Amino acid sequence: MRKLLVLSALTLIAPLSASAAPLKAGWYDLAGVQQICLKPNRTWYGVTYALWGGGWSSGKAGTALYGTFTNFGFDGNDSIVLGPDDTGIWQEWTDDFDPDNTVLIRDASLTLLGADCPPPAAEGVGRGPMPASR
Repeated sequence: MRKLLVLSALTLIAPLSASAAPLKAGWYDLAGVQQICLKPNRTWYGVTYALWGGGWSSGKAGTALYGTFTNFGFDGNDSIVLGPDDTGIWQEWTDDFDPDNTVLIRDASLTLLGADCPPPAAEGVGRGPMPASR
């Protein structure tokens, strides 16, 4: 009887787990604002924004990205937490914690653009104002 209960429970769980596959390395659009490359070694870099990158991990529960950037002489940080549906929250802030340089995008998403990534953005590319909060 115990084996029957365990098999029944696994049968119920399996379809839920299979639908939430971890992300793979590749070229992605981030929230319709920037493009990034997730590398197989669990690092990432900005394709449309220079001097921006970090690390990432992905599993059945979702994806987490963290990183740093340099913009107009100050340094900042990124935290992107996405659920199994590849949508979630993207937050950026500068090292001085100036509220004018803090961004929260509640409707962030990652959309695969291709398996092969373009090179990182050249220095000076995309170094404009931070994206608007939404």
